[in-house]
Amino acid sequence: VDDFSTAMTRVPPHNMDAEQALLACCLLEGGQESITACIRARIDAKSFFKPAHQVIFQTFLELYNKGTPIDEIIICDALKSKGCLEEVGNIAYIHEITNRIDTIAHLPSYIERVRDLSLLRKLITISARTIEKAYQTQGDIHNFLDQVEQDIFKISEHLITDVAKPISATKNSAV
Repeated sequence: VDDFSTAMTRVPPHNMDAEQALLACCLLEGGQESITACIRARIDAKSFFKPAHQVIFQTFLELYNKGTPIDEIIICDALKSKGCLEEVGNIAYIHEITNRIDTIAHLPSYIERVRDLSLLRKLITISARTIEKAYQTQGDIHNFLDQVEQDIFKISEHLITDVAKPISATKNSAV
């Protein structure tokens, strides 16, 4: 078995504890500050490995965008109205997530861990595609290398946050 075959059959990097803890922070805090921190760190639903966590976080974002606070009851109602409550493990799983942590003090660490593992999964995906394309490339190698460079750069863009905005952009968004 070669390295490529081994890489393609391995489970991608993830940390269920960190994902649950991040979701728990959003539930415990009410969603406003924690989800704002996630957005600044460019966390989105696809940043989560477990599909149920993706659905839960996407629902958090929808509630956040409406200005609705988040707690166990509100998220369960929202998931139920979308027909997704069973898909994510019902009320019992939401309760399990909420009880994973006692404080949101480690929110930045959870955000960083979830984001970093998501970036690794994206890098693995792009690397696998690059390997496949490398076997098929018959044309200009320079164009191929440029495309690979652009694909990898897109991943690193997620490390750059919007914190350093011009004051006029911040002022306009506040108004």
